[in-house]
Amino acid sequence: MNSPIVMDMRRHPVLWLVLAAAVVCYPFVASLSDNEISAVSRALLVVDVYAPGDVSLARLLADMEVWRWFTPALIHFSLMHVGFNGLLLVLFGRPVEAGIGHVGFAVLALWVALVSNAVQVVFNESPFFGGLSGVVYGLIGYVAVMQRLQPASPLWFMPPGLIPSLLVFLVLFSTGITEYFGLHIANAAHWGGLGAGVLAALAVGLVWKRP
Repeated sequence: MNSPIVMDMRRHPVLWLVLAAAVVCYPFVASLSDNEISAVSRALLVVDVYAPGDVSLARLLADMEVWRWFTPALIHFSLMHVGFNGLLLVLFGRPVEAGIGHVGFAVLALWVALVSNAVQVVFNESPFFGGLSGVVYGLIGYVAVMQRLQPASPLWFMPPGLIPSLLVFLVLFSTGITEYFGLHIANAAHWGGLGAGVLAALAVGLVWKRP
């Protein structure tokens, strides 16, 4: 079977594995939008909400439930949420996985998820956050930096205005304007993911520039 999607899955298996994990989890965690906590939601949230204790980095380190440092990225609250994140994940994840390989992409995704979740916990002590958008902003930051480091490479080409538009939305949403419409966004996770992606790209760029 050589359909375009199947061929793309073969080229970018880690990317599609991450997306598949989020899609598979969605039916079991969507009830969080109605304040209902399923067994899957309880397992994926950054802390066990039924266990005593505040939400903090100190608690995360004390509990040592290491999977929780990453799994909030698999939680989505609506079909639009998972669909939009999935679209951007594929768009920005393809060149990154092609550029740094499957293992490199897996390490980058874990690194960005870890940092974005940690930053969200620092700036907002609510455990009810999630989504691949922190990872997506990490990929955006990575691609934006690589566009500057390797301007001649077609690998990092993106539609003109796309990255600036997404950054404008990040700044706009960070003002809290969406909360007037009942939409609570984990903005700290987005900023943390963006910073983690930028740092990763700078590190990779320094390695590539070595003789």
